[in-house]
Amino acid sequence: MGSSDVPQVRNQNPIAPASEFRIPQRASMAAPRSRVGGTPQHPIDLTGDSTSTLSRKRKAGESSKSPIAPLKRTKAETAKLMPEKRLLRFRSIPPSKFHTVYARALSQRFFVLGRARRGSEDCPEEIVEMTGSTGNIYTVVIAQIPSCDCPHAKKGNQCKHLFYVLKQVLNAPYEMVYQAAFLSSELRDIFAAAPPISTSKQAETEKRKPIEGDCPICFSELEAKGSEIVVWCRAACGQNMHEECFNIWARTKQGDTTCPMCRSVWKDGEDSVKKVRREEGHSEEGYVNVGAQLGLRSLRDESSYHRSGWWGQDV
Repeated sequence: MGSSDVPQVRNQNPIAPASEFRIPQRASMAAPRSRVGGTPQHPIDLTGDSTSTLSRKRKAGESSKSPIAPLKRTKAETAKLMPEKRLLRFRSIPPSKFHTVYARALSQRFFVLGRARRGSEDCPEEIVEMTGSTGNIYTVVIAQIPSCDCPHAKKGNQCKHLFYVLKQVLNAPYEMVYQAAFLSSELRDIFAAAPPISTSKQAETEKRKPIEGDCPICFSELEAKGSEIVVWCRAACGQNMHEECFNIWARTKQGDTTCPMCRSVWKDGEDSVKKVRREEGHSEEGYVNVGAQLGLRSLRDESSYHRSGWWGQDV
């Protein structure tokens, strides 16, 4: 057999040349896709703010973090923000001695000689001048702490004059009558619902008003068919009032007799009214007493007083 007849065996794993080997490369992160026209190094600003605007915003943000000095409030502004405090404790029920004195305030007759409003719009007050049961003239002040200058009140008690003014004159709610102190809001409510204080302006009508409601002097009910005589202002306002009350009013005033409501010169019965000046009244315990001029008894009726103790003068 010749050499040509021997089959040639091919190399199954030939060694490839070095140029054919490929060295694997490290996998790299794909570059982030950028918006059209932008690159990762130079992104497009879609806010529309310029560099100067951003700088200003940054400065503004920094300045907002700086401490701001608080605004100083005045005492009045601070007081309005603070809830008002009652000067004395609120009474949820009347004191034990209230009912006895309150009964006298409603059963006895007093005469109001004058009313005057004072104080401020936020915290109003009213001064009421009135006669006691024996003719002494007392002054009641309805304020944040109501007061009266009668001997009973000066001893630290709530007197019948105070109860009379609150209930009969001002028509205050019952739960307000026995309070020792008021809030300014309560005073505003009381005076807003109270009968108006008479002014010097003359009424426009000369027609007599219906006999109804309360007498403007004693604040007791008027009765058309009652035993008490009712007179009225013929000069201007036509207001009705008890004749006895009007006579007492006229005796305590100086000069011409006038209507207690409109202050017009009284046209009816002025000749029969006895004029008695206040300064002609004698003084008792520091008070002007017009009891003799008004026909009031100088002795006090103590039938409703507690026998276990003295309640004070003219209570």
